[in-house]
Amino acid sequence: MKHAYFTRLQVTVLSTGALLLLLFANGCKKSFDDYIFEGIFSDYDGLTVELKEEDGPKGWPSAKITKLSKVPCTWCKVGEPYITDIKRVNESAWSGKVHKDFTSNTLVPATIRVSATAMYINPEGLSERFFAPPSSNWPGGTTTSGSTTSSTTSGSTTSGSTTSGTTSGSTTSGTTSGSTTSGTTSLTLLDVVVSGNDYELKGYSFTVPTGAKTLTVTTLESSAAYRNTADLFVRRGSAPVVVGPKPPTYTPAYSWTADCAGIKPNREDEVCSFTNPSSGTWYASLYGYNTYFSSRLLVTYTK
Repeated sequence: MKHAYFTRLQVTVLSTGALLLLLFANGCKKSFDDYIFEGIFSDYDGLTVELKEEDGPKGWPSAKITKLSKVPCTWCKVGEPYITDIKRVNESAWSGKVHKDFTSNTLVPATIRVSATAMYINPEGLSERFFAPPSSNWPGGTTTSGSTTSSTTSGSTTSGSTTSGTTSGSTTSGTTSGSTTSGTTSLTLLDVVVSGNDYELKGYSFTVPTGAKTLTVTTLESSAAYRNTADLFVRRGSAPVVVGPKPPTYTPAYSWTADCAGIKPNREDEVCSFTNPSSGTWYASLYGYNTYFSSRLLVTYTK
C-alpha cells in the first residue's frame, strides 16, 4: 500500500492540530480520514507519487515521484517532488505547486483533494489531473491481494532492480482465549494491536489445531488501532520473508515469501483466508510499506 508504498504513490498530509484531533477523536475510520491526507496513487500514464507527512522542508508534507513507467516527462525523476509547497487549506483540501505539464519547468498553483479511492489535482487555469490507487485494471501499476493456500507467493510492485536480501523483523508468539459466534463455532487464536515504523516487519505466531475447517487472518482498524496501512503476510511453518524498497533509490523491488499476501493500497482491510488449513504453527507478519502503521491483527478459525 496497501500501501501502501507504497506501487505506490502515497500521499499523507498531517498538521499538528490534525494529529491532536485524531488522538482525541472517537477512533472510527471516518474521523481519521477527516484530518489526514494519504494514499497510494498513480495517474493513467503510470506516474506514481508518494506523499508523506513531515518529510519535506521545515517538516511539511512532501510529494515525491516513486515510479515513472512510460510517462513522456522531461523533468520527472524518481525521488524528486511532484507537488511542492504543500499546505493545508481546510479539512478536505490542500494547496501546492505543480509543473504546468510534462515538458515545462514552470510551476503553477494547484488545489489537491484526496480520498481513499482517488486524488484530484486542479492546477490553476489547467485541466484536472486524476490519480487512482494502483490496481490490476489501472495502468498506473498493479497490486496483488487475496490468498493462496498451496504455494509460495512472490510479488513485484515497485520500479527498480531486484536485489537479494531480507527484511528482518520480530516475531512474537501469541495466545488468546477462544470465542463462539452463533451458528458457527468460531474461535479466536489471536487478537492484538500491532504498531510499527515504515519499512519495519512485525509478526506473531499462532497454532492452528487439528480439524480446523477455515482459517482467517485479518487486519483492520479499531479505537486502539487507528492507522491500518500495513501489508499482511501469512505463512505456515516459518515466518514470512519480506523485502521492500527504501529511499532514496526505492530499491529493491517489493517481494516476499509467504502463503498469502495482502497488499491493498492505502488503509483498506487485508484478509487472508484458508480452507482446511494444516495444523501446526503459523505466522502472520505486518510490514510498513513506506509509512508507519497501527493495525488490529485478528486470527480466527472454525471447526
